[in-house]
Amino acid sequence: MTSTQLKALVHSTLTGRPSGQLILDSEHEVLENAIIDYIDAQAGFMRSAHASATANTSCDLVWSSAYLNTNYAYTVNGFDSAGNPVEIALVAKTATKITITTLIAATITAISTPY
Repeated sequence: MTSTQLKALVHSTLTGRPSGQLILDSEHEVLENAIIDYIDAQAGFMRSAHASATANTSCDLVWSSAYLNTNYAYTVNGFDSAGNPVEIALVAKTATKITITTLIAATITAISTPY
């Protein structure tokens, strides 16, 4: 479930009833489960990213699922076409990706986990 879908569910649950009527238990349960599932999905698992980097050019490694913020640790590995490791420099870190550069063309893989 995306944040947009969750917001729509919250909105429809709270406003989709006559004024003064309480939220039905069944609707409340559905809403609470959706909120818990969304929190678990955002906070509890590792992400991965893969890209082919061009020498001396910024390369975006976009996480398989965006974080809520930049409170995550990551590890990046890169190898040239001969299988040799390459030096990687971080350019930027956001909730959705890290941006790196390499001195030579390489295949890059990254994993991350929230903290």
